[in-house]
Amino acid sequence: MAPWAGRYLHRRAITGIVPDKVAWKPSKNMRGPHDDPGNRVSTYRPPDLEDLHPEVAELLDAEVWRHGPDWSAGPTAGGPFRNAAVLSAWLADRT
Repeated sequence: MAPWAGRYLHRRAITGIVPDKVAWKPSKNMRGPHDDPGNRVSTYRPPDLEDLHPEVAELLDAEVWRHGPDWSAGPTAGGPFRNAAVLSAWLADRT
């Protein structure tokens, strides 16, 4: 299969489900909320280390956690922090 065929087939498969303006856009970037420089999502601050589930907190580098995401790395920089916070909340609900 040609390298471009996968994207083409995917676009054909979602026709009628996803708006054509989205499905047939030229780039792969689907423009989430973090991609808009005017969006305040990039001000995300992780919860305090002390507020995390102890089993998650012990795995984290306290200095890095307190510093927070390095937004110069791009809009997805906060992902690992959010993932750790979600895991912490999930564990807290089960203990």
